[in-house]
Formats: sequence, C-alpha cells, structure tokens
Amino acid sequence: MIKASKLNNFDTPKRTALYKVVNSRDILVEEKQQDGSMDQVILEYCVKEGNIGYFAKEYRPASVKKEGAKVIDITAIMLDCEKKCV
Repeated sequence: MIKASKLNNFDTPKRTALYKVVNSRDILVEEKQQDGSMDQVILEYCVKEGNIGYFAKEYRPASVKKEGAKVIDITAIMLDCEKKCV
C-alpha cells in the first residue's frame, strides 16, 4: 500500500507531498528557471474505474535520507489495478 493524501478536484498540490488522484483532472506544474523564465506542464489524469493515479512535486520518500539524495521534480504515475500494470 502506498501512503498518500487524497487530492480533491479543486486542491492545489503542495511541494514534497505524495497525492492519490482518484478522479480525472488536470494538474498544472510550474517551475521558475535560473534565467527568470517559467516552465509549465499540464498533466492530464484520465482516471478510469479501477485505476489510481499518484502525483508529487519535489518528492523524497520519508524512508530516503536527505543526505546525498535528490528529490524527484515530478512524480506522475497511473496504476491500472485491473490489468496489474503501470
């Protein structure tokens, strides 16, 4: 079992938290670059019955020590529990 907070349709995901996406929705991810420009990505989650999505921005699992570890910029996963695949 993956420990994650449920992300409701109108919630804005916060950094460093892992979320479970149970309804279809778009998630906007923005990142300011060193040159002042802004990168934007829209992730479209199309959740069908029996599927579970996961999302995180700048996530590092609690079981991974901070020392020497980097965070993952964007974690985006869709599990198909019926077909047992990612």
